[in-house]
Amino acid sequence: MGKIIFVLLLLIRTSFFAEETSGLLLSGSLYQDMMVHHYYNDNTNEHRFKYAGNSTLELGFINRDRDFAKIEGDIQISLLTGEYRDLFMLKMGVFSNLIILNNTALLLNLRKLYLQLYTPIADITIGRQIVKFGEGYLFSPIDVFSSVNISDIRFSRSGSDILWLKFPLGDTGGLDLISSVSSDLTNFTPAVKLLGSVLDTDIGIISIYKPVKNELTTGVTLKGNLLLGFHAEFVEHFTKNYASRFFEGMVGLDYSFFDGSLVLLAEYYYNEKIIKTNNLNYLNLSSIDRPFYNRHYLFFQAQWIPDEISTAGVNMILNPLDSSFILTGLYQYSLFQSADLMIYCRYFQNQINGLDFLKAYILEYAARMEVKF
Repeated sequence: MGKIIFVLLLLIRTSFFAEETSGLLLSGSLYQDMMVHHYYNDNTNEHRFKYAGNSTLELGFINRDRDFAKIEGDIQISLLTGEYRDLFMLKMGVFSNLIILNNTALLLNLRKLYLQLYTPIADITIGRQIVKFGEGYLFSPIDVFSSVNISDIRFSRSGSDILWLKFPLGDTGGLDLISSVSSDLTNFTPAVKLLGSVLDTDIGIISIYKPVKNELTTGVTLKGNLLLGFHAEFVEHFTKNYASRFFEGMVGLDYSFFDGSLVLLAEYYYNEKIIKTNNLNYLNLSSIDRPFYNRHYLFFQAQWIPDEISTAGVNMILNPLDSSFILTGLYQYSLFQSADLMIYCRYFQNQINGLDFLKAYILEYAARMEVKF
């Protein structure tokens, strides 16, 4: 912990005392989540309420002079209180980034720390980075390098250790060679993506290989605008030495009204091979490499942005076959230039992935106060 504090202080000193054309640019935020979880027991008609808190300091940096290279980092330090603390301590064997000091639960999340070099032939990136490999906002069959946290109000993404080569091909095309980095040479995931554009539509042809599972994934991604904005991913998975296969697909539409004041988004996800949840528990849950387990999912989102200081929105993640969904309503208001207040409420109808061993509160009432610097 002392080493982390030393690094943070060093970054602050470098940022403030560096020349305008050199050194690092420092940015970050401090936010406090205050939540009340509402439990309801159908058998006894009993209502219970529990408090959960999360105080998170996020610190990011990037070098000022980026003509030849870029260095970027982002780290989150979270203090967990109330029910969040109890849940994470229950699962502390699963989370290697959880630190317990004097009965205090701290969660460290290194989201980014990478170096990117610009060469005449290709851009080369090595280190921890958030890689959005697919086109989906929430659903993506090919996002193997970054998973979405559906419990986070902003659907934040995780970082991964990667090596990435980006070769430009003309004005609109390119070739991406990317792989996760691991000490075990059988536990990495290489991928190839060929990019091009036809009739104002971005097209990507992808191939991903997972040596541990001996699984090859091939498919295509699309993104364009034909009256409505659209994006899609269609992939086929080949397993067991190509003797078995299954399909995954995603289609999304988006449109804005009133000069962008109202933005609508919808996505549909189909998974031919579901994940059975009978044998899942806290210990083996982290071994699942995708956030959605069942056959069909729908996502809807509407955002109303009437001015520069306020935003209202509603979204829903729906599993129609199991009649389960997460419905969220939120309102955000800028109190000052760098301070925001967000209030939101989420309703949970059953477990979206059928994980019955997880604690099932039906409502979450929450407020977030965030100060940016």
